[in-house]
Amino acid sequence: MHLANRLVVVPYEHLTLHSERTLKALYEALGEPWFEHAFKALSFDAPERDAAVGMPGLHTVGQQMRAPRKVPGIPPDLFNKFAPAQFWKAPNQNPQGVQVL
Repeated sequence: MHLANRLVVVPYEHLTLHSERTLKALYEALGEPWFEHAFKALSFDAPERDAAVGMPGLHTVGQQMRAPRKVPGIPPDLFNKFAPAQFWKAPNQNPQGVQVL
């Protein structure tokens, strides 16, 4: 049983660079009504959770959506090992047709 039709991938870069467009597409994919968001009035932090996994600042969100930093938050060897598995970046690796926003 394939459940690819129930999966929606939202690349972080799309969410931060094109927030409104990406969220509108997500709401449409989920069949939810759109409502206005305050993209310039955001704030979130989870220091205890971040400390527990040894990655301080991992879940810190500033005042507004911004493009992600270009440095991966994991060690380079792990990043390089799993980079080819990013099926959402290569349509030929997405044979089940998972929706990518």
